[in-house]
Amino acid sequence: RLMQKMKLTPSEYQEMKECFQGGFTHANARQVGTLCTKVGSYDFTSSYPAVMVAEKFPISQGTYLGLVELNYILEHLDTHCYMFRVRIWDLEAIRDCDHPISISKCRQEVLEEPLIDNGRLFMAAYLETTCTEQDLLTYQEFYTWSKIEIFDCYEYVKQYLPRPFVLAILKLYKDKTELKDVAGKELEYQISKAMLNAAFGMTVTDIVREELYYDETKPEPFYSNYDNMSKEEYLEYLETQIKRYNSNPYRFLFYAWGIWVTAYARRNLFSGIKECGDDYIYSDTDSLKIKHRDCHLEYFKRYNEDIVRKLKEACEFHEIDFSLTKPKNIKGVEKQLGVWDYEGEYDEFMTLGAKRYMYRKGNNWTLTVAGVNKKMGMQYLLMRAQRWNCSPAATKIYTPFSFFNIDLTFPAEHSGRNVLTYIDDKKEGDIEDYTGIVYHFEEGSGIHMESTEYSMNPMKEFLNYLFSIKEESW
Repeated sequence: RLMQKMKLTPSEYQEMKECFQGGFTHANARQVGTLCTKVGSYDFTSSYPAVMVAEKFPISQGTYLGLVELNYILEHLDTHCYMFRVRIWDLEAIRDCDHPISISKCRQEVLEEPLIDNGRLFMAAYLETTCTEQDLLTYQEFYTWSKIEIFDCYEYVKQYLPRPFVLAILKLYKDKTELKDVAGKELEYQISKAMLNAAFGMTVTDIVREELYYDETKPEPFYSNYDNMSKEEYLEYLETQIKRYNSNPYRFLFYAWGIWVTAYARRNLFSGIKECGDDYIYSDTDSLKIKHRDCHLEYFKRYNEDIVRKLKEACEFHEIDFSLTKPKNIKGVEKQLGVWDYEGEYDEFMTLGAKRYMYRKGNNWTLTVAGVNKKMGMQYLLMRAQRWNCSPAATKIYTPFSFFNIDLTFPAEHSGRNVLTYIDDKKEGDIEDYTGIVYHFEEGSGIHMESTEYSMNPMKEFLNYLFSIKEESW
């Protein structure tokens, strides 16, 4: 019965697609390329499952309000969720540490005079984007503007997710916690972890999806239902799919829930970024790397107390045993859902941007660069440092950090990166093996795989931004 109350319109769904964002992964530009010591690492304990239990979500059909004042939204935060498009004039960041508005979520055709921090907006003369009330609350804490206009606003009644869904999430969290590091239960652990992640993933599975077909009788056998589809035909297809979604008697999820899951999680992460300020170095969805950890202990304590309070209130509402939010691991230690968990200290840490960092903990080195094999890339940097230290020309002690910079290129044999070339036409010939025996081959199609190098060259806009803040500091 609840599901039948939560229906979408085609235009509302399109706005939700604009609104949806994933996790926030970024580096403090002022720390990029800086070798930081004694870096504290914090992780949320299952960030998405935590907000799915602790927070309130849309549980009604959306009411279209159109143009609304910001104060109206702020006055109804306790009882309603809001999704809207927004126009902002003279946007400017008030915090150096990081910037939450993603350039990819702004309407490119109307964006004016942007200054971009590695995909994030530092300032702009004018922009339009789509967001939730949770996002806007974060924007208020990180930016100033001369004027804001909220339009195409939808209002939803706000309440906890259905009890059966919450119980399922807590059961999966319990399984994941109890199975972790248990010998012989590695497969079961991976399955429970994947299932827990899927609880969120299912909520944002696209309702209207492209359909791909294969017909071997056609010159171009692969084709899509979107091929040669006019705008009018697409809108008709969109309406058909939304009607099908709304009338599905077996539906037990609402697309809007997933949008607010990530919105709540980003807001929680930004509370930590705001607190740490200049001590903030790097973040990735549910984790923070910071300096001077001791200066921020009160924040982490206060945050953890607050999330525990929210979880208790949710459990009381659902009449669920609160102990389900803190199962014990193999060592008998309680793992409270949703809290900031201190992961320890790195002796040295350096980042070059999102998904690009390296750290040392004792004698152990770890490299993360999206597109590079962790083990092979780290071995390459260790090898380079060793070679330079053995050189008679060496004037200092070299470490992998000596070579970890924006000019770095991982050679093909050390990157672990492959280029795939798809061969769709028929190939035929003879090949001789190492013993001299000749074989005939005939293949209809294939893939050529070849190792390739990986360069760390950042985008031009990010380089310009880095140079601008360096000049400012000079």
